Amino acid sequence: MSERPLHYRSAAAPLRLRALAARVFVSLFGSYTFVWGVSSLLIVAQVAGGIAWDEAWMVAMLVAFPGFLALFLWAYIARSLLRLWLCLFGVGAAFTALAAHWQLRLLAGG
Repeated sequence: MSERPLHYRSAAAPLRLRALAARVFVSLFGSYTFVWGVSSLLIVAQVAGGIAWDEAWMVAMLVAFPGFLALFLWAYIARSLLRLWLCLFGVGAAFTALAAHWQLRLLAGG
């Protein structure tokens, strides 16, 4: 049986390290982006429905924590890294843009 020298490194090791770094990045920042968008949209929807901003913010934060945790964990079990990026960053950015647009319309009186 041949022993591998201690300095031997697999050619796949850098690829695994990059994949892990990408998952860590998307689990933290992608989940944050998604939760930011959902929270923003939830707050604006509640304020548009007549709920006070403070109460709307509290409800959104109560939803945000378990939502972030679920998305953070999902980032490590998802099979497709591309789908994960598109879902978390894409949907999060879209929800944030929609919430900003809706908020501007509410402030303008529409």
